[in-house]
Amino acid sequence: MNKKYYLFFLTGLLLLIFPVLSVTWWFQACADARGFSERLAMYNSHYPGWLQHTTVSTLADMLCAALAGWMFRLSRKGNGLRWISWILFVVCVLAFLWFSFSLM
Repeated sequence: MNKKYYLFFLTGLLLLIFPVLSVTWWFQACADARGFSERLAMYNSHYPGWLQHTTVSTLADMLCAALAGWMFRLSRKGNGLRWISWILFVVCVLAFLWFSFSLM
């Protein structure tokens, strides 16, 4: 198999880390904090100052999910990564939809 498909797959995995961490941090904040403002402060404490606005972090999550989905779509052409790339592509699409609805 060509190495570029593995490179696409690894790039997609690296890009998918940011949205997964974002969702994990939000669930952790919901479990630990009582009020919404406390949850939001706890959630934003994980990000650097320029990324602490919820719209900016959500747009960054959407961008990373879209780019990761594109990388998984490209890596599906490799025989050894076809099914796992397809599953991760669907996960990226669902994450993108989730983040787009959270902007509303």
